[in-house]
Amino acid sequence: MPRLLAIEWDNIELRAVVASTLGGRLEIEHAAALPIPPEMIKNAPSTTISDTLKTWLAEIDIARIPTLVAVGGLQVELHELSLPPAPVDELPDLVRFQIQREITSLDENTPLDFVVLSGDIETPYRILAAIIPAQVLAQAHSICHAAGIRLHRMALRPCATASLADRYGDQREGVHLVIHPLANEVDIVAIADRTANLIRTVRLPHDPDAGSDARAMALIRELRRTIASVRQQAGDQIVNRITICGSRNQHALLAERIGREFDLPAVVLDPLEVVRAPSQPTGDATLDSGKFAPLIGMLLDEVHATPMAFDFVNPRKRPKERSKTLFYLLAAAAIVLLVAGYSMIQYRRLARMDRDIQSTQRHLGELEQARNASKDPVAKARRIAQWLRTDVNWLDEMDQLSQSIRPLPLQSEDYPADEDIVVMGLRMNPHSDGGTIEFDAVARNREAKEPFQTRLRDAQHSVEIMGEDEETDLPGYGCDFKAAVIIKIPDALDPMASSRSEPSPGPSITTNQSGS
Repeated sequence: MPRLLAIEWDNIELRAVVASTLGGRLEIEHAAALPIPPEMIKNAPSTTISDTLKTWLAEIDIARIPTLVAVGGLQVELHELSLPPAPVDELPDLVRFQIQREITSLDENTPLDFVVLSGDIETPYRILAAIIPAQVLAQAHSICHAAGIRLHRMALRPCATASLADRYGDQREGVHLVIHPLANEVDIVAIADRTANLIRTVRLPHDPDAGSDARAMALIRELRRTIASVRQQAGDQIVNRITICGSRNQHALLAERIGREFDLPAVVLDPLEVVRAPSQPTGDATLDSGKFAPLIGMLLDEVHATPMAFDFVNPRKRPKERSKTLFYLLAAAAIVLLVAGYSMIQYRRLARMDRDIQSTQRHLGELEQARNASKDPVAKARRIAQWLRTDVNWLDEMDQLSQSIRPLPLQSEDYPADEDIVVMGLRMNPHSDGGTIEFDAVARNREAKEPFQTRLRDAQHSVEIMGEDEETDLPGYGCDFKAAVIIKIPDALDPMASSRSEPSPGPSITTNQSGS
């Protein structure tokens, strides 16, 4: 039966699981939490971890086994990107190009992987990219090599845990919140449509009691922040269930408290109960089995051929173009055989033609390399710049609109009460020139609109009055009117564009208020 090894480590211990696979089933053979001496991990971390792992593998008589490694969330830098519609094959280059624009210190050798949250070839992409320092990946390679094993994949720990919880959770619509408490930190992942849309790793107060009040309150505060972020990102989807990965004995009270706090069903998932596992992992009998959640999650993904959200050993890359060498060789061989059979007299001429063909092939290969090398990133930059150049800073525009409507505070002695205007509703949308703000307003009188328009107009803003009415429902305001402010983004903001094109569809914002 094929075997797999999953490992994870920190400054306290090394956690490892050996599993066998048969017919798509996973059976845990060994699970261990091996303590690491603090003085040794401080002086030689890689050597200490590899020696500890090598000793344990020798005890259970295992070697040269494919290995999955989990990396903690605090070691990974996450970035959410917006990219224009593009073919899927071009996404790896576009993502790295955009990340390098935002992080100038990033080089081509920095491990980077990403997951598509939404978008396709016709709609804008929402991308979650993950970056780890090159030395973290190098350390994993070094530890596996020294321990006599082979590094096969390297996954993000919160995503591996979330995959396990979502696999055995209630499969229904809505957002599934997965919590993985550890000694000094907690992983929180929001899953929507089987995809990790929000990933957080935050530190918690250290307390030997996993259910202590201080840790529970800190965790609940972080859950409130996470749920608020989910509401902003997921739109009409809401969190409707919570799963805590860990031992039922240690986290049952915590799950009950979280369920009451958020009025949601909260359950505890013990990772060693959902698979065939030894009765007790090696080590402390009070060990929290939740520590093995990311390891079992990675193993299940591997057994069921489920793509990992992030794999820093095998990141997403542009597919390699199929080599045409075999085609050229077969064509050349067919030509040679055909001509040789036709006449021996043509042999010398055909031999010369073969040499010319080979020379031409080499020249074509050189031209192909030059063509590939000349794929200038300017084309990618143009697409991203065209996408971004019509971006409007709506917060600045709302601030400018507010100051134009009421340039002085209401309580100011110099406030021009006769020119007062109250905005009853706002609608903000993309426009061919950049953006537009449409609003319904009431004024003291018709004359109050003129100074208001004067304050709004400048080189980048124009105002259109679309209709007015002398009757209003607001006492003291005798004129009801509709207006639109058109925001123009100058071409100078896009140095690569020679002419303006229609913007890609953008978000529209509508607000209603009783006064401004």
